[in-house]
Amino acid sequence: MRTQYRRHWNLARLLSGLELAGHLTPDAQSKALGGIVTSRRLLRIVLGGRIHTDTARAIEHRLNLPRRWMDQDPAGRTAQRPEGELLDRSAPAGHTTAPS
Repeated sequence: MRTQYRRHWNLARLLSGLELAGHLTPDAQSKALGGIVTSRRLLRIVLGGRIHTDTARAIEHRLNLPRRWMDQDPAGRTAQRPEGELLDRSAPAGHTTAPS
């Protein structure tokens, strides 16, 4: 499976979690990601634009995901977080919370 496909699939999972948490627009999602990408760039990525390695690593770092998590098989065979689980920014590193 190609790296870009895996990154897009995993980003879609993350964005779905952000939507469940109330971040419904690309602007809100961009802010939730710490401004790593602009809302315009995020929209381009969602529409099939390339997710560069530095962008993938920055998203992982911001969300306290393991390095190269975005490159893992979206089938979940090697994923370390269940789908839909969100990072609680108020919790200590490594602690997460499910969406309410």
